[in-house]
Amino acid sequence: MRYSSLPYSIGTIRTCLITGPSVLLRLGVVEYPYWVWTGTLFEDFATLCGEKNVIPREFFIEAVKTVVGAICGHRIFPEGIESQESRFYTVLIGPGGGGKSSASKWARDLFIGTGFLYQLGQEPAFSNIGVAEGCFSSGEGLIKKGFDKHSRILMPYDELTTLIEKFAILGSGFSLMNFILEAFERTSTAPTSITKNDKITNTPTHGVHLSILGCSTAERWENSFVKTGAESSGFFQRVNIISNPSEETVARLHDPDFSALREKFQKKIQSLEFQKANVIWTAEAVEAFDSWYLAKNTEWRSLHKDIKGRISVIAQRNASLLAWLMGGDDVVPNADKANEPIEIFCDADIVARAIALAEYEVFVRQIHQPILADNPWAKMECAIRRYFVKTKKTMVTRKKLGHDLHADRAGIQTFDKAINNLTQEGFLKIGQREGETKCGRKAQIIMLVVD
Repeated sequence: MRYSSLPYSIGTIRTCLITGPSVLLRLGVVEYPYWVWTGTLFEDFATLCGEKNVIPREFFIEAVKTVVGAICGHRIFPEGIESQESRFYTVLIGPGGGGKSSASKWARDLFIGTGFLYQLGQEPAFSNIGVAEGCFSSGEGLIKKGFDKHSRILMPYDELTTLIEKFAILGSGFSLMNFILEAFERTSTAPTSITKNDKITNTPTHGVHLSILGCSTAERWENSFVKTGAESSGFFQRVNIISNPSEETVARLHDPDFSALREKFQKKIQSLEFQKANVIWTAEAVEAFDSWYLAKNTEWRSLHKDIKGRISVIAQRNASLLAWLMGGDDVVPNADKANEPIEIFCDADIVARAIALAEYEVFVRQIHQPILADNPWAKMECAIRRYFVKTKKTMVTRKKLGHDLHADRAGIQTFDKAINNLTQEGFLKIGQREGETKCGRKAQIIMLVVD
């Protein structure tokens, strides 16, 4: 199904949205709305990379979206709101060997030789577009080795939890996290100065633009926030999470030939060296977006703030990028028009696409909200709760629940205690399978208590 031209397969889906194009659930897994990018260069990139490879297309789309956003997203924003740049902090989540790192690498390889993507030690080829690539261990390092020399930085990670784990380092880790939190939206001035050993590291005077592209497995991601200082800090709600549990692989990967597609991306991006892109929303687009947001404020009232937080920001960033991708193709680089913005229109169709991505993100955040428990029983309780959210089941056999959660790693005592605790709290009920002849707890049915 992932490789067909349709956004879904008939007969194996159920709609989880009320209005607009739907995000679809299949076997308890949210289906990425591929149709959103139909007719764009991002779709072309995913199609090219997917030839002879079985890597989920959403990994390709979101990886190249993040890289393009790092290169020129600061030049694309809603009319009159320059702080609302089209940049992203993205994490690709899937099983080991699922192609996440390859998608990230190819998205960056696409811009080899263009001058749009370069290393920290290199001089930029352009003044207003392009991004330096590098990773940092502290806020001081991010300033001194990064933003002192470059206005725009992309931080790529094969395992994003290595960055999150650095947040736990006393002093330097907190300053790094604080810088990253502020840089998500700040543009006109640099984040606050970094203090280390009672010495203040002066921040650069120019505007800064930060993007992050990382990968992780579901297990590492879910347990990465414990005791790092990132719990409820706002970092999670800034992250654009893309998830696919597929374990399909090929014997060897086939590297795509980017030569033709690279030229198309170059042509699309180069005009932003001289002109900014103002995204003008039509009245119908504004009405559609406001109505959706008002309805979701009620529907999502009970969700944790990390799940629904900044979802409208991500939706607007996607809308701006979509509007730019689908318009302005006749614009050519012109230094004489530096003071004239490129006018691009965002209509109701583009807003519907951005809403579909936002709906997808809310569901994926529920699946991958980090486990904050710091003892075996609490972790197992969280895992059981997450299981029912992720699978959308209301009942499961005790044997299957234990198998799916790898309960043997935690031990029978921990698994049993977690079930009993959740039962006492009224979250679960324990039943017995009718006609079951097996003895012991294998015959038990674990049922979700539905209000």
